[in-house]
Amino acid sequence: GGLMGGPGTGVKVGGFNTIGDGNRAGQDWGNCDTCPGGPGRKHIAGGPTVDIKPPVVEGEYPKELIKRAIKNNQQKISYCYEKALLAQPELSGTVMAEFALHTPTGRVLSVRGHGVDPTVAQCIAEVISTISFPTRASLPGGELINVKYPFSLRVAK
Repeated sequence: GGLMGGPGTGVKVGGFNTIGDGNRAGQDWGNCDTCPGGPGRKHIAGGPTVDIKPPVVEGEYPKELIKRAIKNNQQKISYCYEKALLAQPELSGTVMAEFALHTPTGRVLSVRGHGVDPTVAQCIAEVISTISFPTRASLPGGELINVKYPFSLRVAK
């Protein structure tokens, strides 16, 4: 035998046709007439989703404006999650982003993200730091408001 191993100890490799015959491509796509946004193609198997929950806002700044600005950047936020899934396919949970919004300029002065995974949380925080929010000249309670924003990350099974 020696180092090479005796007969029958080699690794058995299955037939190459077991890898897939290509007949199943696209079978997860179906029509969805009741989907939000109207009928169209919907991926039934479902990929990763980032659910944007309502923010918790300290101050008089309208939550809807914050939510809309975040939604406009949802693709970038989803990308943070999808990138991390390559390394950790089971990753899910809630990332809480907390940021201070300077209302006269609409700029985010400080932001931190935590939860799920440090890389994802940091990536989401960086996306938020680049968002320009609608300006509000003077609001009761000062120019700086604190916002807590939960992002629910999950992979459809």
